[in-house]
Amino acid sequence: MVRRAPTFEEVAEAAHAILSRGVFAAHKAMFDYGFVQREFERHGTFFARPQVCTLRLARQLLPELPSRSLGYLCDHLLIDIADRHRAHGDAEATAYVP
Repeated sequence: MVRRAPTFEEVAEAAHAILSRGVFAAHKAMFDYGFVQREFERHGTFFARPQVCTLRLARQLLPELPSRSLGYLCDHLLIDIADRHRAHGDAEATAYVP
């Protein structure tokens, strides 16, 4: 699936332009943020953004749930997401979760 994908070097400037405009939101944000930040560091670019973690939000807002996995949250909140466990599907799901 990634054989023909561009390298980070090829997309770093465009990615920085997009990502530096807003908040870095993700499910388990610190995990994803760490990878992105390290890639920018390797590229020689400073990257720092405020973060929103939907896992942390779900723990605070929905403490009664037995699981706060992204899939479980989508099911619980009746959010129909195609392509789960793929970058686009998970990003779309994260946009709809609390």
